[in-house]
Amino acid sequence: MKAGLLLVQRLTLSWDKRCRGLADAKLRSGFPLAQPLTERPAGWRPPGWGESSKALLHQLHFFQQPGKILTALEENRRAWAAWGRLSPESCRERMLQREKMIMGSCYQAFDSIAQLSLPNICLQQEKAGLRVRFCHDGRTDLPLRRGRNEEFENPSSSFYRKDLLCETAFILCEGQYGRLCYNGRRQDYDSGQWYYLLQVFNFLWTEKLAADAFSGREPDKEYRQMADLF
Repeated sequence: MKAGLLLVQRLTLSWDKRCRGLADAKLRSGFPLAQPLTERPAGWRPPGWGESSKALLHQLHFFQQPGKILTALEENRRAWAAWGRLSPESCRERMLQREKMIMGSCYQAFDSIAQLSLPNICLQQEKAGLRVRFCHDGRTDLPLRRGRNEEFENPSSSFYRKDLLCETAFILCEGQYGRLCYNGRRQDYDSGQWYYLLQVFNFLWTEKLAADAFSGREPDKEYRQMADLF
């Protein structure tokens, strides 16, 4: 890999009100904030990968059930096994279709860092390195984060004159590893039920893709924006 490639890992852990007790909260507190890069066949290239690629996004979703945390593949199998409105053959077919989608969405490559769209995060390349900001847009995740807004007086910014938190988490130079964590609650569009999320973003300037790029070391810089969800 060429020098200056930005590797980003996004981990999402979601749960609902059934997991608000002490035992499940303790289980979440031990959730690993970095995961090995998903293994792929020899010669595999990420979707959209080319010689001009500047950023690579690795995404993994986890679901908490009472007493356990499941990967997206495990949750997919559990959900379809419990679905009783279709024949076993139809359930299996749809489960495999969904599994293929999950596997296919683990990686995405970009020709520029500006093309990366990460919720509540703004990236800006500067001479000093990559500025990573936590910028709460107030559209999806609650509660609202208010406070310091570095873009308050910038008319070209979407945060211009807004009472929303927009602050620098850290600035990364080549070879440095940074982690940004935040949580939130959302309402399901169909059922209206509230559910909760932990979002973890790991950033690393690197020259090669190693399986333990994130899981094999501690971050050089870390930022947390954790709210009381209950």
